[in-house]
Amino acid sequence: MAPTTAPGPPERVCPHCSTLTRTTDQRCPFCRRSYYRSGPGAIAGMLAVAVIVVLAGTAALMLLLFLPALETELASQVETVQSDLERQVRELEGAVSDEFDQRFGPGPAG
Repeated sequence: MAPTTAPGPPERVCPHCSTLTRTTDQRCPFCRRSYYRSGPGAIAGMLAVAVIVVLAGTAALMLLLFLPALETELASQVETVQSDLERQVRELEGAVSDEFDQRFGPGPAG
């Protein structure tokens, strides 16, 4: 009977640097990266981060492009509201003055 020898460590090929090595370590002795590739969860996570970055960049670009137009429109709306309010206050002052004059007669000023 032939003497049996214990098998040596298995041969492994690093998926990152393509080095063939006999080792039982969980990491490649040359590049120190794991022998296991990342799964679909890691890829999905990276894809989600990329989508978020693209959407955030698009939103920021749109904000930068349309912010002057929004400010102009807002200023216009504020001016319109202020002029309407001033007109309504003047009308109300006139109506109150007319009502006061009808009830109590014209005052010394008028």
